[in-house]
Amino acid sequence: MSISWDNATQPQNYTYKISNGVINAFNVVKMNSSGSVSVTTSNDVSNAYNTLGVSYTSTIDNEECIVYTRGEITHIGWSFAFGLPIFIGDNGELTQIRPSTGFLQKIANVVNGNTISIDLGVAIILS
Repeated sequence: MSISWDNATQPQNYTYKISNGVINAFNVVKMNSSGSVSVTTSNDVSNAYNTLGVSYTSTIDNEECIVYTRGEITHIGWSFAFGLPIFIGDNGELTQIRPSTGFLQKIANVVNGNTISIDLGVAIILS
């Protein structure tokens, strides 16, 4: 069975959330118990099961942030290697370097050097 969407019913790839703290564009963010979002880091295992997606905008505290939860994002400044997964970095950045402590979670696949496809994987506790 396949589902086809017309423009009126196609699900969105993003959501709007209020930030809890400063968030840079293209940081990985987590959902807080208050419903706000903040930057997540791979070295804090308490973040492991709250990943929401990737911020598309930079925000200051208590400001609206666009968060991509699936789909493609392009950024001219990226140069990711095709075929390698993208993970959460130590400071919430997107990285192709696999964390060795904290937790491991794939965030996206590389479409080309400057385009990724959000595909959140399962968090795996490393330490």
